Amino acid sequence: MKAVIIGGGTGGHVFPAKAIAERLIKDSHEIYWIGKKESLEERVAKDLKINFYALNTYGFRGKNIFLKFLSIWTMLLSFYSSLVLLKKLGPDFVFSFGGYTSLPIGLASKVLNISLFIHEQNSVMGSANKILNLFSNLTFLGFPLENQKEKYVLSGNPLRKEMIKTTRTGETKESLVVLGGSQGSLQLNDLVIKSLKNLKGLKDWHIYHQCGKLDFEEVNSFYLRSGLNYTVKDFFPNIEDYYNKASIIISRSGALTVSEILHFEKPSIFLPLPWAIDNHQFHNAIHLSSIGLSEVIEAKDENSDILTQKLQELIFSKEKRDKMSDKAKLYEKRDSVSIIISSLYESLNK
Repeated sequence: MKAVIIGGGTGGHVFPAKAIAERLIKDSHEIYWIGKKESLEERVAKDLKINFYALNTYGFRGKNIFLKFLSIWTMLLSFYSSLVLLKKLGPDFVFSFGGYTSLPIGLASKVLNISLFIHEQNSVMGSANKILNLFSNLTFLGFPLENQKEKYVLSGNPLRKEMIKTTRTGETKESLVVLGGSQGSLQLNDLVIKSLKNLKGLKDWHIYHQCGKLDFEEVNSFYLRSGLNYTVKDFFPNIEDYYNKASIIISRSGALTVSEILHFEKPSIFLPLPWAIDNHQFHNAIHLSSIGLSEVIEAKDENSDILTQKLQELIFSKEKRDKMSDKAKLYEKRDSVSIIISSLYESLNK
């Protein structure tokens, strides 16, 4: 079979798409990837040695009136280009992983009567997926949604092979891992540093802090003066190694990060990105909080005392950390890739 994959913009869209593309390639299907030029998805497609086609689109939400007009105009042009491209490729199905690039291709697949499948990574459905969900054959969910429909399949988020294959080794030294996302976060870094200044009991711990390039000098300077054991990097390339080391994780709550922390069953404190569209990071974090694996704190400067208190409790109580991990062990783990692939084949064979 021939398949078109759409998924771009951020790793949260791209890496689940990559996991499914790898499985489809393994099953000897012909895969094409459509996304933005000079993007993460283009690099991933190149690594997978599959054909990549660029499509120019721009986000609509959160833009000024001029950029919204430009977005709509570009979307119309992209829709026409999508019709031409899909006719040329002749895929048996299209699989969308969200992001605004997916909308024109998804709509074009409907016009051309090509089977459409979508995957929503977050606890709140994104704008493009809300529209494409009206036409999809099946909609796969990373987390449970309210008002789930019959065509919804709770698959979980497909994780990278590196995550699944990582051997979980016990660390002899307790460690705190701080993750501000792949680009870092000035707000998160400041909040964590304010909290660390008032913490006790970290003398025998090691802190691993991913801070982003822009904040590296300031964050590293704090640790130099702190007397703490630390490793500061702008980016952790093998993030699974740091999940393995972690006794506690402080992080934003993007869909993949939440799914990865759940996979590794690590006690966590989430500081959701306050201005995330539809507040989806908050809802992702609440899902793990409801399980008992995480604490959720609104990411505001005035909440640094709350972060200090919650973090202090976890540092001094291994028993509490173990109980949080045990709660995660009770959560139903899903082989997301296998669930998606088997449901996909079953739908296509009807």
